[in-house]
Amino acid sequence: MSWNLNGRMYHDYSDYQAARQASEARAASSRAAQAQAEADRYRQRLRQQQAEFERVQGDLAQQRRVNEQMHQDVRVLRREHHQLADAQHRFEQEANARLGEIHSDLHDMGEQLDAAEAEHRRHVEETRQAFAQARQALEAGLAEAEQRRQETERRLTAAVEAVDRKVEADRQERLRRHRGDLDQAREQIAIVEESLNEFGTALRPFNLEDDAQSIRMTLQSARSLLRQDKASASLAQAEGAFAEVRALGYKSEKRRAELAAAADAIADRIAAIRELAGNEGLDHFFKREKADLVGLLSRVADRLSRHYKQYSRLEDDLREDERVLEKLEEEARAMIAMCPALEQQIDARKKHVTSLVRKIADGYGGSADIKPELTNPDDVKSTLLVNCVFNGGEKVRIEADVDGEIRIDSAGHRTQDACERRASETVQALKAEMGVIDHHTVPGNPSELPNRTAGTPIVRSNRDFKSRLDDIRRQL
Repeated sequence: MSWNLNGRMYHDYSDYQAARQASEARAASSRAAQAQAEADRYRQRLRQQQAEFERVQGDLAQQRRVNEQMHQDVRVLRREHHQLADAQHRFEQEANARLGEIHSDLHDMGEQLDAAEAEHRRHVEETRQAFAQARQALEAGLAEAEQRRQETERRLTAAVEAVDRKVEADRQERLRRHRGDLDQAREQIAIVEESLNEFGTALRPFNLEDDAQSIRMTLQSARSLLRQDKASASLAQAEGAFAEVRALGYKSEKRRAELAAAADAIADRIAAIRELAGNEGLDHFFKREKADLVGLLSRVADRLSRHYKQYSRLEDDLREDERVLEKLEEEARAMIAMCPALEQQIDARKKHVTSLVRKIADGYGGSADIKPELTNPDDVKSTLLVNCVFNGGEKVRIEADVDGEIRIDSAGHRTQDACERRASETVQALKAEMGVIDHHTVPGNPSELPNRTAGTPIVRSNRDFKSRLDDIRRQL
C-alpha cells in the first residue's frame, strides 16, 4: 500500500506519517508565530500610544483620539485571540479525522497501528503546546493592553474633570459680574447660546442634532420664565441647560474620536496585511493571487474616504471592513502556510517527471528530445507540460500537476493496438510509484497526440484561493 503527500509517494507508513506530521507542525508553528508577532506588535503600538497621550497633554481632543485608538487596538487583540482559538479548534478536528484515517489504514496491522496511534498523540500534544504558548503570549499582551487602556482612561477622566473645573470657574466669574438674579439668568442663557452656536453644523455627522434641539427648548422655557420675572426658576433652568451643553460637547468629541480611531484601526490593519503579503513565498508561489489580494486591500483603503463619516454608520462600516479584512488576512496566512508544501511538491514533481522520462526512454529504447513548459509561465503551480520525441519517432506528452497527478498521452506507433498497449503498460508500471492516473491516445490515428482535455489544471488545494478572492471582490 502507498500514500501520497505533497506529490510524493510513500511506501512506508511511518515515513508517510512523519512527513505529514512535519507538514502539520510547520503550519501550526507558523500560525502560532504570527499570533505572537501580532501580540508583540500591538503591545509596542500601545506603548507608543501611551507616550503620545503624554505628549498631547492639554489637548483634550487629541487625548480622546489616542484613548479611542487604544480601545480599537484592544479589540484587535481580542479578535486575534479568538482567531487563534478557532485555528486550534480546526486542528483538533483535523487531528481527530486523522486518527480515524490511521485506524482505517492500519486496522489489521496490530503493533504498527499502536505505534502510529502513539506517535499521532505525541504530535497532537506538541502542537497543542505550540498553540498554548501563542495563546499565553496573546493573553499577556491583552492584559498589558487592557491595563494601559484603563490607565489612559483614568488620566483622560482626570483631564476632563480639570477642564470642567476651569469652565465652571469661568462661568461663576461671569455670573458674579451681575448682581441681580434676573441679570444672572440672562447671562447664563447667553453663555449656553454661545456654546450652542459654536457647534454650528458640526453635530450632524455625530447624530446629536436632537440633543441640541432639546437644549434649545430648555432655553426657550428659561426665557419664558425670565419674562415672567421668575428669576430663580429661569436661572435654574439655564444652569441645567449649561450642564447639558457641556455634556453635548463631550459626547460630540468622543464620537469624533471614535470615528477617527475606527478609520485609523482599519488603515493600520490594511498596512499589517500588506506587510504579511510581503512574504517572499507569495511572490514565488502565489504571484497572481497576491496581486489580487493587494488590489482588494487597495479597494478597502480607497473607500476609507467615504466610510467613518457618519456616526450612525460607524458599527456597520466597521463590521463590513473588518469582515472583508478578516477574510483577506485568512487567505494571506493560508497561502503563506502552504508555501513549504508547495516547494516540496514542485521539487517532487520535477524529480518524478525526470524519472518518468528516463523510464519511458528505457522502454522505448534510446534518448528523447525533451521540451518542458508550464501551461501558465507566470504560475509555478500550473501544470508542467513535457513533450518528448524519441529516436524511433514515438511521441509522448506528460502532464504533471503539482499535487502529484500525472497524465500521459502517446503517439507515433505503427498500429492503434501497439499504441494502446504501450501506453497502458507504461501507466500500470508507474502508477503505484508516481501517481500516473490516466493516459490517452487518438483512436484510429496512433501517429498523432490527442488534444489536451484540461485547460490549465492547478493543484486542487490551491484552486479555491482565486475563487474566494473573486467572492470578496464581488462583495466590495
